[in-house]
Amino acid sequence: MPEFAPGEVKTARAPITVQPSGLSCEAEIFLGPNEMTKVATSGRIPFTSTGVSQGVSLPVAMPATAGTYHVYIDIYAAGLLIAAYAAVEDVVIAPVGLLLNPGFETGSLSPWVFWTNYGGRCSARIRVEPVYEGLYSVRLAASTGYTRYVIGTVTQTIDWRDEYRGKLFTFGARALAAPKNNMSIQIDDGVGISSSPVYSGSNIWQALLATRVIAANANKLAVVLKFAPDKSLGTKAMAYFDATSLE
Repeated sequence: MPEFAPGEVKTARAPITVQPSGLSCEAEIFLGPNEMTKVATSGRIPFTSTGVSQGVSLPVAMPATAGTYHVYIDIYAAGLLIAAYAAVEDVVIAPVGLLLNPGFETGSLSPWVFWTNYGGRCSARIRVEPVYEGLYSVRLAASTGYTRYVIGTVTQTIDWRDEYRGKLFTFGARALAAPKNNMSIQIDDGVGISSSPVYSGSNIWQALLATRVIAANANKLAVVLKFAPDKSLGTKAMAYFDATSLE
C-alpha cells in the first residue's frame, strides 16, 4: 500500500471517460473509512468531457491522522453522480513524531513515567549536562550501598492504533555512563519485550537500538529506558539517556 505523511499533498491522475463529448463534468477523489465519510477530499474538480478517456488531475492533501484509508473517486455530469469507484489499494498515513518530548527538551520528564523497584533509593531527574544534543538529558541514579538491588526505568506509552500490529518499530536512544552502570532500551507491546544489547558504561555516549514487530494480538506500544547497575558496583550509580526516537 502506498504510504504518505500526514498533510502531504498528492495529485492523482485519473483516466476518466464520459460520453458524449462537451458535457460539463466534475470529478472528486476522497479518502475515508467508507464511501459516506470524507476525511480528506479534492473537492469537485471541473472538466469538460471529450467522449474518450482523458486524464483528470485531482490534488488532495492527505489526512492529518495516521491510519489506513480507502480511496474513492466520484464522477458527476451536469451536477448528477454518474459513476463511483473504489480504488484497489488503500492509502496508509504514516505516524509522525510518535514520541513526545523525545529529547527531554521541555525541561521536564512528562510524559515519560519513572518507576523503580526500590523507592527512595533511585531517582530520575532532568539534567543540563552532560547532554548528547539539545539542552537536557535524563539522569537515573541509585544511592551508594543499594546499587546491587536497584532497577530504574523511564517509560513512555504511545497512543494505541490497531494498524501497529504486524509493523516493525525501531526505538533508539543515546546512553552515557561510567563502567558497571548497565543501560538498555526496550519495546514492550504487552505480549512480549524486545531489548537492545546492554551498554555497561564507558564514559562515552553510546547509540542503543531495539527493534520489534508488534504482535498480532497486541494492544499496547511502550518504550522503556532501563537502568540496572552491576551488583558489584559499590559507589553511587548514575546513567544518562538522551535523543530518543521511535520509527
